Amino acid sequence: MRIFTNAVEMYDETFRELFKRGQTVFDKTVQGKIVSEKDFEQNELVSYSYMLTNFDALDEMMLTANKTFQKEHLTPRVSQVWFDDMIENNSLKESWWAETEYTKDYFTKFCDEGDGNAAYSYGERTISKLKPVIERLKANNYSRGSFINIYETKDVFRVGRRTPCTIGYHFLARDTIDGIKLNVIVSQRSCDAINFFPHDLYKAYLLLKYIAKEVNLKVGYLVHNINSLHAYKKDIPEHYTW
Repeated sequence: MRIFTNAVEMYDETFRELFKRGQTVFDKTVQGKIVSEKDFEQNELVSYSYMLTNFDALDEMMLTANKTFQKEHLTPRVSQVWFDDMIENNSLKESWWAETEYTKDYFTKFCDEGDGNAAYSYGERTISKLKPVIERLKANNYSRGSFINIYETKDVFRVGRRTPCTIGYHFLARDTIDGIKLNVIVSQRSCDAINFFPHDLYKAYLLLKYIAKEVNLKVGYLVHNINSLHAYKKDIPEHYTW
């Protein structure tokens, strides 16, 4: 596992790994919906992990992603709206989808259940576990049981419906030379490298920072474990090279 102190360096190295070592695959579904090979053939890395120990360059990383792939939804603001939705447990549609034309189109194609709502929201699956995790960490800083699960058993049976990409967030507080710090280990079954990877990292950091403040601890590191890190060929610019 690579350890990074700069998010931009991590982002660049992650994509270098993806395009140098990844293999070409085709999964005929996206969020359970049938797709064509022409549009959704992908480069994929299986079981990719890294650690990030400093978050100062997160905004710069997001700007890099936005410019590299010309994706208007890759901004810190969109991540913040998602986080606010989660904390406030907003509607199943989640308001961040409405921030850009790309995310509105993505929601309509892959997440809308036909009534303007998704099968679930991250807020719905997080909010009920947030307070118990905070209370557990307050009672025992070193608890190994502070886990917020997003993926649930019933998702295995939700064929043709939106399925969580994130499995869960594990919070571990440990001693450092600068005192005790709260860390997060993010587990994902699937991660769209171009469209959502920067957001997955940014949102995890916002959640870590929020919980660390609530339990009066400093922010530590983030470990990101991704079972399938992939980039769809349709999203890769023709001029893009490594």
